[in-house]
Amino acid sequence: MKSNSFLVLLVSSVMLIAIASALVTPAAAEDPIIVGKWDRTDGDDKYTIYANRTTKTVLPGGTYYGTWDYDGPGGYKYIFHWEHSPPGREPFIDYVTVAADGQSYSGYNNYGNQFHCVRVSDSAGSGGFPIFYVAVGGGIAAVAVVCAAVYYFYLARGGAAAALSSNVVHREVAQSTSNAVDKPQDPKVEKDKYNAQIKNGDLSTSEKNNTKSKAQNQPSREDIDNSRMPLEQPDEPPDEPPDERTG
Repeated sequence: MKSNSFLVLLVSSVMLIAIASALVTPAAAEDPIIVGKWDRTDGDDKYTIYANRTTKTVLPGGTYYGTWDYDGPGGYKYIFHWEHSPPGREPFIDYVTVAADGQSYSGYNNYGNQFHCVRVSDSAGSGGFPIFYVAVGGGIAAVAVVCAAVYYFYLARGGAAAALSSNVVHREVAQSTSNAVDKPQDPKVEKDKYNAQIKNGDLSTSEKNNTKSKAQNQPSREDIDNSRMPLEQPDEPPDEPPDERTG
């Protein structure tokens, strides 16, 4: 069950990273030639044409948006449909023809006004929509999911295993100590251990005295065995014959 959850988290993370990477990928080489940034040479307009068929123009009075489409085959003629318009009139429509070298375009709008523009950049960016922030958010979410998975399946489980191992060790030590305290000591074994330590010179003078006193105060196995034997009853004196003189 845990392995399946980890697999789901891993797949979700990979998908989020892939989506984020796709969103921030620059315009491909096969993008239409109109895509890019353009400045008007006979006016103040600054145009940005996006690969997703949206447009933007920055004027002294504000920023306006629109859409573009092909105006026939060949890929050099386009139509821009703007959202802004002269006061009380229809929105602007631009008819654009890009030069053969792709570095300029010229055209006119639905009111007969002509314009000329030169290319400033081949890249238009993210198409007017805050895709960059979406991509960053997706990347952060993916990293968070991966970190959470790593923490849960490695650090958290490792800590739990260490705690369990520590509890087992504590129980074994406690059991061992309890057995050592409860087990009676054989006086003869203690005496033999004391003599061996005396022979090897392992005990100090005070330890010798304490150990010797302890060994002397403890009854020997022979004393213990004798204490378990029943006490002998003294022999009763034989009955005296009756005194015949007192008949």
